[in-house]
Amino acid sequence: MTLIHSTPTASRLERWLRVFLPGLTLFYVLFVFQGFGIHTGISYSGHGFLGRCIGFGLLNVVVFAAVEFLFFRRWARATWQERMLSLFLMADLGAGATFLLFNYFWAWTEWNFSAFSLLLREYLTVVLIPLALIELFFLRRRKNVPSATMPLPQVVDGLVFASENGKDVISLHPDDFLYAQSADNYVEVYYVSGEEVKCHLLRKSLKSLEEHHLASPYVKRSHRSYLVNPTRVRNRIQERGKLALDLGYAKVPVSATFQEAFSQNLKNV
Repeated sequence: MTLIHSTPTASRLERWLRVFLPGLTLFYVLFVFQGFGIHTGISYSGHGFLGRCIGFGLLNVVVFAAVEFLFFRRWARATWQERMLSLFLMADLGAGATFLLFNYFWAWTEWNFSAFSLLLREYLTVVLIPLALIELFFLRRRKNVPSATMPLPQVVDGLVFASENGKDVISLHPDDFLYAQSADNYVEVYYVSGEEVKCHLLRKSLKSLEEHHLASPYVKRSHRSYLVNPTRVRNRIQERGKLALDLGYAKVPVSATFQEAFSQNLKNV
């Protein structure tokens, strides 16, 4: 039986939730609950209650978006310690920006450490709750996503082919795998499903795919652009001095470098 699946990934959704949900939560707490004794009248800057609440929410969305998509763009945050550190860093930067806007509204009359300390405690109480909920919600999904920096485990009763970032995975019974062909920065994996030949495109180099399956008897190099399943070979064909492997559904070339490996009785592979 052939099993095809894509590893679930919610990284983009998770990142956008981290950007918008804290700002929305802050707006909701301030405007609906009038949390932390917020002044509901006109500020010294001339801004009304609703305008100030919207300003605090939008400012946090902008700050969190800048941090999430610029500062954390190359940080995978693979461990829980890194993720917790990133959450506190985002919250602290958001608190600093909120304190600046708060003083702008009130003509810098609260520009002191005591006021900042109070705001920081109140702000973290509001913002860390949605961030923690997002982290917990996606924890199970993240555990199911193979790490891009760690090798995928070998499967005893099947073959696993994964993209470079580990987010796109195809699992096949060894008897169903035919061959894999290089296609620029991608690999085309050909397999049999029922009586049809299908192709699954992965963003991965052929060399990387080969290295992961070095110990497998079902994935062998036959050409610089091809990996083949030796157990699927029906015949060896000589065409104008060049060797090709007949897989029944397709023919795969064999370069001179690998001809010796395929010159023996392939039925014993």
